[in-house]
Amino acid sequence: WRSGFEQFFRFKPQTEHQREGEEAGCWQCRVVNYPGYEESEDLWGGWRNSKGAAEVDAFRQAFKHLPQPTATGSSSGSYAAASGAQPVVPSESPPDAETNALPEATSSSSGPQLLYRKNQTEEVPAEVLDVVDAFEQAPSARGALDVLEVWRADVPQDLKQSWETEKRKLQDRNRNPNMKKTSWQDQEPGKDGIDIDMDATRAACLRREREEVAWQLLSVSHKHEGGARSCRVYHGCPDWKVAQSICHTGFAANLAKTKGWFGEGLYSTLNAPYALRYSLGMSDFWEKPGAEGWVIAAKLVYSQVYPVTVADDSTPLISEPGLKGRRIGAADGARGCDCQFVCVRGHPPNAKHKNRHYLACKPGERPEATEIVVDQEARILPEYLVNVQVTGDAKLCKRIQLASEHWGRPMASNQDTALETNGSTKILQNTVNSVQKLETLARKKPVKNGSARTQDDNLHIDIQYKFAQVDDHFVAEVRVLGRDFQGYPQPRKQAAKQSAAQVAIKELQPDAEG
Repeated sequence: WRSGFEQFFRFKPQTEHQREGEEAGCWQCRVVNYPGYEESEDLWGGWRNSKGAAEVDAFRQAFKHLPQPTATGSSSGSYAAASGAQPVVPSESPPDAETNALPEATSSSSGPQLLYRKNQTEEVPAEVLDVVDAFEQAPSARGALDVLEVWRADVPQDLKQSWETEKRKLQDRNRNPNMKKTSWQDQEPGKDGIDIDMDATRAACLRREREEVAWQLLSVSHKHEGGARSCRVYHGCPDWKVAQSICHTGFAANLAKTKGWFGEGLYSTLNAPYALRYSLGMSDFWEKPGAEGWVIAAKLVYSQVYPVTVADDSTPLISEPGLKGRRIGAADGARGCDCQFVCVRGHPPNAKHKNRHYLACKPGERPEATEIVVDQEARILPEYLVNVQVTGDAKLCKRIQLASEHWGRPMASNQDTALETNGSTKILQNTVNSVQKLETLARKKPVKNGSARTQDDNLHIDIQYKFAQVDDHFVAEVRVLGRDFQGYPQPRKQAAKQSAAQVAIKELQPDAEG
């Protein structure tokens, strides 16, 4: 924006910032050195949540209110007069049909090129419309997000060449039989860190879960010759200035590698609305009615993917990411991968996390979003800059929030529902009954040599419960006869104990009856 201002008005702008008034905590900015307009109130931009965003809004106001420079001669004429180009600037409000036409691109123009503006009348390239739909038609965002503008990123030729070089490297590596490839597809009990005591069913389900996660990425990727693949990803930015900087110099110069939950590297996502939360202070868009954000739509190249699942978590009961801060390829079965990919679901704030946070989906859960981690910055090439605005309709935002918090969650059984509504006495009674039923069932089980249980055997039945807290719910695990059974999350410890007992009874009942 600053560069465009200098080119069009032929002088370097000076800006003034303020942070006061009704919108305390936000920033406002204006251009102060245009002759005759030094004190103009018209040049103040709107209140924004960062200095960079406020400066962008100030330049918008300048283009809107300042008079267009006129030529004074062939050597000193304005940029517009010399090139014949018109200023390409975002509008403060939706333009009408007369002013909505986009300027024609010129070979001499530089900087980002405006390709789409909300409610414009001219034809838009199909790929740009796909980017718009990725925000506006997403299941979680229909009617709640408006794409105001889409700009073609001004990416230097060396960054484009670096991306092509990375693609060729991945192709060569994929063709080389001596290069290490991921082995998660071939994991079996007793190999690659998989517990040797894991039964065949559990091992098969573990592999199926990884296949499902990997397919979420593969199904939207384009396969190139040599086995490399590419896909469209999204990366949220705090403001236009950061987005522009990434496009000019690449991710490496602007972002340190994140020691994130799913590996150390640069993060992006397949889900456009999810990327927006990184523009909004790590808040989901429905928590910020009326807010605006900037997102980079980019092209990512990869070859060998490791699908991250809850099997990589560090604890069996609590979703505590086990790959946090670890280099890509460090997990068992991941050696040789060049990216890690995970399907995630949201969890409410808790003592550890002040905002809603996202963890790997449990087996069989449908994802709300995805995250992709790569450790080579050149593998992500910016293509478009997207300005998105959240609806100001608070009721719609609340509805979306409720859907996100409850859609696809495991529903409690009728008995579990009764536990939550019939009072603590009923909870305790049902829990005691379930515990007694589990003890009775355990006594029916024969001892290891196949003989009937003696009275002494029955006196020493060992049933142990342990609890963990997941967000604002409890999960119980019961160990009985050397086997572990985990219940479903419940709002109370007693209900969690009940759930674990019910799971154990369901699993042990056929054995006892047999």
